[in-house]
Order: sequence, then structure tokens, then C-alpha cells
Amino acid sequence: MNIAPDVFELDDDEYAVVKTDPIPAEQEALAEQAIAACPRAALSRED
Repeated sequence: MNIAPDVFELDDDEYAVVKTDPIPAEQEALAEQAIAACPRAALSRED
């Protein structure tokens, strides 16, 4: 969650959760980078 900490966070069980929905326009590029960089491929985006 280092790439987009204003968008994603880890819960107590280490699962990624979205902090804000919808993702603010100014955070969209960072969110996409975080999704692409996720080592577990656990992040995805549905429109």
C-alpha cells in the first residue's frame, strides 16, 4: 500500500481494502500503479 496509501490500506488480517470509493480523480493513476504492482495480484478494479 506504499504506492497509494490514500486509496488502499491493509486490515488486521493483512488484506487490502479500499479506503475511499469512488477513487478520487487525482488518485486514479496511483491506484492503477498499486494494482499493477501488487505482488499477490490481490488488487483489481471494477468500473
